[in-house]
Amino acid sequence: MGIRRGILWFRNDLRLHDNEALTEIMRSVDEIIPVFVFDDRLFRGKMFDILPKIYKTRALFTIESVRDLRMNLKNQGSNLVVRKGLTEDIIFDLAKEFRSSWVFCNRERTEDEVCVQDSLEESLWTIGQEIRYSRGKMLHYTQDLPFPITHSPDLFATFRKETERIVDIREPLPSPQRIKPLLSDIEEGPIPDLKEFGWDNDYVNVGFKGGETEALKVSWEHISEVKNKERKHLELSPWLSNGALSPKLLYERINGLPRSLKKIKKELIRNLYLRDFHRLMGKKHYNKLFLKGGFSEADESETDGDWNFEKLQQWICGNTEHKLVNAAMKALAQTGYLSHQYRRVVAYYLIETMNVHWLLGAAYFESVLLDYDPCSNYGNWQRIVGVSLDQKGEVGVNFDTVDQLLDPEGKFKSQWCSHTVDYNIEF
Repeated sequence: MGIRRGILWFRNDLRLHDNEALTEIMRSVDEIIPVFVFDDRLFRGKMFDILPKIYKTRALFTIESVRDLRMNLKNQGSNLVVRKGLTEDIIFDLAKEFRSSWVFCNRERTEDEVCVQDSLEESLWTIGQEIRYSRGKMLHYTQDLPFPITHSPDLFATFRKETERIVDIREPLPSPQRIKPLLSDIEEGPIPDLKEFGWDNDYVNVGFKGGETEALKVSWEHISEVKNKERKHLELSPWLSNGALSPKLLYERINGLPRSLKKIKKELIRNLYLRDFHRLMGKKHYNKLFLKGGFSEADESETDGDWNFEKLQQWICGNTEHKLVNAAMKALAQTGYLSHQYRRVVAYYLIETMNVHWLLGAAYFESVLLDYDPCSNYGNWQRIVGVSLDQKGEVGVNFDTVDQLLDPEGKFKSQWCSHTVDYNIEF
């Protein structure tokens, strides 16, 4: 029997710990080619012809995560092949040139990602190869759930009730001790910088740094602070989103907190369940995630809103008539992150006060958020506008009241209102 060779296609699973695709390829082949592609459609693409598909915040976080992944692979005796272009073409060319047997990867379930994997799969069939899919984004394995995806509950409360005390969470898979070395005749390829995608290399995000190494470090620090009652919330969603941190590993660490913190533990675990719920809704209802009428297929008149790009630009740049909204939008543009409370406030302001269509707000969040996940992002916007199946619109926001609740001393506004935003819509 000849040498079996496999390509490990990293997507939103930029880690070595608890990586099922990595575990599977380690026991299936003799030689491994780890690959990450900076896809032109993501890093150079536009939404609605005006919004960059990915802003510098998320672009830098991804670049940092890929750098860290390469370093960790090198420490394990391997390396990371990095390319730029169209993912399906690049992976296919590598598979053909180096005569791999399979491509191993984490399966994605939303439209853009599915189109790429389907296109690659069709090309691979022409040379007698196939994709071997794994799981990686969810806390639960879908085969462990007490219902098929097509019968997933449309209400989060029901989903949680039917899973939390019934379905065991599997233990995270360990990182391999040593990864088989990369073929010497494969060029590793440079990791691009921000300038290659049209952004200034001087940009530094002081709030978040990408990569598995940082994810593991920060998660330990946050859990320790929760244990010492110095923290109630975990700001770890950016690393969960691009797969630098495993939800199962985070669950294990949260579950290890003492009984005296039962209430906090319950809330932290609830958030992990909510991530799974959004992803299951995306799988079940597929492209309705991105439609004007949402999962509920509401009449378009029920989701009225202007496609007013001038108003959208004012909102993005923090040039509205409300200081708290302005501060939040400037913080978002600088760091790529806002707490759930602030996201809800700025989303309501765009929809209710500025009367701009919710899909434009969701698209901007897609562009800028470090923790962007299509299912969670568009699912949450649907809930706010009232077209989700889980909730027919939330209670409206009194902006003066919420200002006093979130920033009673004005520290947040003082910190961010003086900043400027360089995000310009090309309309």
